[in-house]
Amino acid sequence: MFNYFKYKHLAYWDLLCNCNNRNFLEDKLIKKYANKSTYITMIDIDYFKNVNDTLGHLAGDKILHSLVELLSNEANIKYICRYGGDEFILVHDKPIDFTVHNELFIDLYAVSFSFGTVYKEKYDKITDVLIEVDKLLYNQKNTRR
Repeated sequence: MFNYFKYKHLAYWDLLCNCNNRNFLEDKLIKKYANKSTYITMIDIDYFKNVNDTLGHLAGDKILHSLVELLSNEANIKYICRYGGDEFILVHDKPIDFTVHNELFIDLYAVSFSFGTVYKEKYDKITDVLIEVDKLLYNQKNTRR
């Protein structure tokens, strides 16, 4: 028997990471926050390919899941969406110092992440927000290399 709600949930949920996925971000979240003041952060795990290549994909899966679990404990984060392989988009109402989360992640898993955050109200289009947050993330990533 077809269960509409089950399939709708699966369409918007990343089962591996236990968070929302890019479909949710593009179909629901962008519309919901189109006219709201909020912060958008993009996170990318540093050297993630090396984790998979040296420790195996199961270890990589654990790292992805653990990052989401760690970030889920931050009360100000409203949504975590897996954007791509090891990239996540976070929506939060207040500024967050992700440096603290990154230091904890390094202590727990010996893996770091890079991030970029923008205040959405400064941009007219969500695509501009995503372009800018991606640029900030990669600026941080490149300064670490």
